[in-house]
Amino acid sequence: AVELSLTTGVAQLYYSMQASYQMLDLLEQTRDVIDYAVKAHQSKVAHGLEAQVPFHGARAQILAVDKQIAAVKGQITETRESLRALIGAGASDMPEIKPVALPQVQTGIPATLSYELLARRPDLQAMRWYVQASLDQVDSARALFYPSFDIKAFFGLDAIHLDTLFKKTSRQFNFIPGLKLPLFDG
Repeated sequence: AVELSLTTGVAQLYYSMQASYQMLDLLEQTRDVIDYAVKAHQSKVAHGLEAQVPFHGARAQILAVDKQIAAVKGQITETRESLRALIGAGASDMPEIKPVALPQVQTGIPATLSYELLARRPDLQAMRWYVQASLDQVDSARALFYPSFDIKAFFGLDAIHLDTLFKKTSRQFNFIPGLKLPLFDG
């Protein structure tokens, strides 16, 4: 149980460090974009095309991102030291943990989209069910205007006395056809 707990702790710290490295990479990319925006605002201010408020706003964004970068670097150092303490390595014995790049994601649209793939989209399924329900309502409303034919028949025995119950004269049968036209309903 102790080995499992130790292994779990090491794995959690390792993946936490990898996540911090990825966050650091994203923050540095964000800082580069904001730095480009600051230079653009600075150029506009120098040529008198823009007030200084957007320039100072962009500078404030750079400072906020720099603060986040420092926090993530501190988190990486803290995680590395926790990992070193967990595995019992000395200050010089700890191997360097390098960031591992995320796998490349395929982007773009496939050459063909099959009906099955499109049919799995929840919004398209909901619309298909809505159309089917509407068509069923139309069919049921249309069925109300069809004429209905009804045929009733019965056979029975009718006698006042028990001794004549099964004789030919006590037999009764009837056949009643019916037709209902809903043209006059409503």
